[in-house]
Amino acid sequence: MAPRRYGSTSRVRRLLTIIGVIVGVAVTAALVALALARTGALTIDAPPTAGGDATASARPTDPANPEPSEAPGTPVAAARHLSAFDELTAWRSYGGSCPADPAAAETTTDGGVIWSGRDPASATGAAGILRIEASNPGLVYLVSQDPASDCAPVYLASYNGGEQFQAYPDRVAGTWYLDVAAAQLHAPGGPVPGPCTVTAIAPRNSAEAAVLCAEGGVNRTSDGGATWGPALAVEGALALDDAGAGYVVAVAGRDGCAGVQVLPLDGAPDGDAGDPGECLPAEYDAASVAISSGGDAVWVWAGATLAVSEDSGRTW
Repeated sequence: MAPRRYGSTSRVRRLLTIIGVIVGVAVTAALVALALARTGALTIDAPPTAGGDATASARPTDPANPEPSEAPGTPVAAARHLSAFDELTAWRSYGGSCPADPAAAETTTDGGVIWSGRDPASATGAAGILRIEASNPGLVYLVSQDPASDCAPVYLASYNGGEQFQAYPDRVAGTWYLDVAAAQLHAPGGPVPGPCTVTAIAPRNSAEAAVLCAEGGVNRTSDGGATWGPALAVEGALALDDAGAGYVVAVAGRDGCAGVQVLPLDGAPDGDAGDPGECLPAEYDAASVAISSGGDAVWVWAGATLAVSEDSGRTW
């Protein structure tokens, strides 16, 4: 008589059922993590790597917060930099100082779930970061500083997602940045006087830009910094970026919000502000907030919270 095989078949079916449950749980967890990164908040508290290793929601080492300059009109170094291309792709970095801090940054292509370290310093010797700009998923450029040239600003670019960086000395004169060492605001036409104690800059193009002032306002220009519109008082302003036809500002302390809200600003030098969006709960100090707009997405990095809004900061 042939052997009975019912028991063997039953065990195989039970094994397949268990495997199916495990796979289902893993897929569900991955989808939840991605959804949080794209529409909610992530807590980021692990130290990063400066090279190409990927880390889940890594947080770069936080240097000492910069103290505001005593002289009105003198630029103040940004503590954080954030630049988003869309709801999935972004770059971030702490500013750092020259020559003490080799230039380092991180990038994500999945809405902030995984951040991969990039090391511009190894190929260029650059230190500190004055500005970071994600132009497309593969192209990013930095304004850093060259320790070999008395920490003069230097333009770095990567065309392969940060795998390799190269310095382009002829390009630095044609971009916006805050030159903290030289105590000046640099426009594509050359150094321009700041309208205030500048803490952040948001260029839209070679002519249009906005600056955030330590005195509590925002000034905008449409002629490359030759003139500035009147200061627009923005209560609780923490950081700003260009967005669509205007700008977005991360603000605190409004409407009982224990966190950050996004406030839209008109692009005209004398334009008005809109209404703040939904509150993003977060704990932070004023120097640990950065905001960036990419398409319809707005990213906010506040303290240990990273969040992406897909409707320009109206909801999270």
